[in-house]
Amino acid sequence: MNKIECVEFILERMRDGKEFLVEGYEMEAFYNNNDGNFYWVEPTSRGKIYMKFNEMLYLDLQLPPAHSFTPDELVIMEHLPYPYLVRDFDGELWNYEYEPFKMEEHWEADGGYESSRSLYLFEHLFESIKFENEEPLKISEYMEKRETK
Repeated sequence: MNKIECVEFILERMRDGKEFLVEGYEMEAFYNNNDGNFYWVEPTSRGKIYMKFNEMLYLDLQLPPAHSFTPDELVIMEHLPYPYLVRDFDGELWNYEYEPFKMEEHWEADGGYESSRSLYLFEHLFESIKFENEEPLKISEYMEKRETK
């Protein structure tokens, strides 16, 4: 990313408020814009770590992956019976055996209800799984990408 692209990226984050990933600093970290300052909260301390605008021009900045999960969610995903995870329009979370396709307000797959499981106990979790996602999450592919980082 050249300096112009970097400045454009930072300005876009100031407009949309999305957190972003910084690589190349002392560690990989998510930063976001709050009250005009970019910072992240270091897990081992109680303070915020601020980053100056000119420091950002020399780093690799990018948006985080479309899906991010808590450690608890990752454990749940490892134990689900089927490989696909989606959320319907009404917020219901589903685990499918076969790759589902998106309908107007829900997802469907070959095999019907016998090849899917409602995850209603976990609907309050998995916030990055949204009905607006164009594709279902294939759990094994996500885990492989995560392990290669």
